[in-house]
Formats: sequence, structure tokens, C-alpha cells
Amino acid sequence: MKFADHVDHIRTLTENAFDKMFSRLGLGAKQVIDRNGCHPKCGPNVRNLTG
Repeated sequence: MKFADHVDHIRTLTENAFDKMFSRLGLGAKQVIDRNGCHPKCGPNVRNLTG
């Protein structure tokens, strides 16, 4: 593997880690999940922790 290949691999790993971290916060690359809402699989008994 050449140096450029290593750099590309590390860049891909870093981007994937950030994407995963932001998706856990409700932020996506192409969409923002409603902060006040809940995941559709959640029942009506689940309370919102922000308010």
C-alpha cells in the first residue's frame, strides 16, 4: 500500500466515526432528525429528555 492509500483509508475511518457519532446525536449528512420527536419504534410512554 502506498502512502496515499493509507491516508485515504484513515480519512475513510475518520469520516465513518464522525458520521456514527453525529447520527447518535440525531444529525445526519442529508437530514436532521426532529429533536422534539422520538424514533418511530418508541412507544407513546417514552418521555423526551430535553424538556
